[in-house]
Amino acid sequence: MMSADKSNGDNKTAPEMRAEQTRSHPQLAIDSEENEELVTVSEPVTHTEGMKGKFTMYRVAYDPGSSQMTGSSKPIFTWATSGRVQVSRLMYSDFAWLFERLHKERPGAIVPPLPEKQQTSRFNESFIEERRFQLEKFLNRVLCNPELKDTECLLVFLSGGDTDFKKAKKDGFGRVHSDSAARDLSTGDADFNDGVEMNTSGGEQNENSIVDKGRESVSHKKAGLKRWLQEKKTAYSGGLVRLDDDAIFEEVAHFVEALEAGLKRVEAQASSINKQNKDISTSLLEFGLGCDAISHVENEVDGGTVDSHTNGVGETFHIIGKAADEAAAISGQHYQREVQSFVEPLRDHLKTIQAVKVALTKRNNRRITYSTNLNSVDSKKASLHKFKITPGQENKALGAESSLSKAEQAVLASKQNYDEVAARVLRQVDLFRKESAVAMCATMKEFAASQADYYSKLNESWSALLPKVDLIDANRLSDRSFAQAAAALSSSVHVNMPQDPPPPTPNGEITAINGGVRYRDPLPDEKMS
Repeated sequence: MMSADKSNGDNKTAPEMRAEQTRSHPQLAIDSEENEELVTVSEPVTHTEGMKGKFTMYRVAYDPGSSQMTGSSKPIFTWATSGRVQVSRLMYSDFAWLFERLHKERPGAIVPPLPEKQQTSRFNESFIEERRFQLEKFLNRVLCNPELKDTECLLVFLSGGDTDFKKAKKDGFGRVHSDSAARDLSTGDADFNDGVEMNTSGGEQNENSIVDKGRESVSHKKAGLKRWLQEKKTAYSGGLVRLDDDAIFEEVAHFVEALEAGLKRVEAQASSINKQNKDISTSLLEFGLGCDAISHVENEVDGGTVDSHTNGVGETFHIIGKAADEAAAISGQHYQREVQSFVEPLRDHLKTIQAVKVALTKRNNRRITYSTNLNSVDSKKASLHKFKITPGQENKALGAESSLSKAEQAVLASKQNYDEVAARVLRQVDLFRKESAVAMCATMKEFAASQADYYSKLNESWSALLPKVDLIDANRLSDRSFAQAAAALSSSVHVNMPQDPPPPTPNGEITAINGGVRYRDPLPDEKMS
């Protein structure tokens, strides 16, 4: 049995949601300003199904109509010429699959980062909505990237639909088979440790993904040993061939490292400032509550009402308490704005820098592969020469020549692959510098504007308070005195002394004994009479 629960629960139109997201996340407008094909991720629905447990699916819609209406550009995919909207319902693991396939299909391209995982509270409405926004931003960034927007995996992801996409994954789309593993090893296309770690487990994978991974592990069995040996072989750092563009890539690596170090310092201090603003908001709120409590104490002593204050100190605390409450609200709003428009964009810039470093690692792996193949050719040439000059080894020369020919072909293939990846990396770095400069400049401008707006509102709030406080007479107190009240109370109260109780009513005979009077109870015979 399956149960579904919509997590967003709003009735806003797509343009309204887009505008609200852009206001909350200014970097989105920069990332997608050239993206005329609109991809939306909406309607997150949480399902509970059998042994799969709970998982969230998102509605992914690609609409190429905007570009055709303007006539400014052609749709990316051929199937988009009809203008129909492609709709699919996908999980987070499907986005992770696309992320991995983009790295494999276009090595050296800067693949935008995916939203981070969360092991706890994964089905909270706020977390699901934030993930939905980040997934939409990821897809639009991919479509904005000239190196990624026409990839085959993106075509399958956007146009396949629910059934076709799952079928493509199960049929092994993009799977590395044993017959292609040898070619990949010679060109450097094998899945080395490039810093891409996208494990779809950790509570977010379902039964189908486990089956898919099991099938894929069986198909990789033949290529596993070769790939492991190749990883070990390309793990060395010495003996690399010096290429013409090494100096340029060293400069790029230095730029990226310096930029990352600077942004890390800025992000750390920005987080500290943001935390202080949150603490200030909380402290001002508590301060306002304390002032209000003091004003009520003074008011009760003077016998005033809730809204009236008979002395200066009570009125002073009341006015300042209200101003502190207003300042707390201003600080709280500033804290939220600072998180969305400053801290989060800085963290996003750092994630993008990590993607740049992954692209540089892809190029370095191709350089290692090319160097390895060149060393292999030199070694095989030496072996061939040795067989030719050694008596009795002439029969091995033919096999050595064949091995040398294959090694030379591998060198040509690896060099061609290296040139392709290196050129792609340089194009992507140039694009990254341009876009990151615009994005970081917008982030810092937004930070400066938010600070100016925040302190202007605070200054206006506290400045409006000063004339009110100046009009209050600090010496103004009521005429009531605790000492006088106590004295008046003691003089006006009359204390009555207790008196002897009246004698009881006699109900018997009175007798005189020793000059006294005694009352006795009637005798039995007297009661009878």
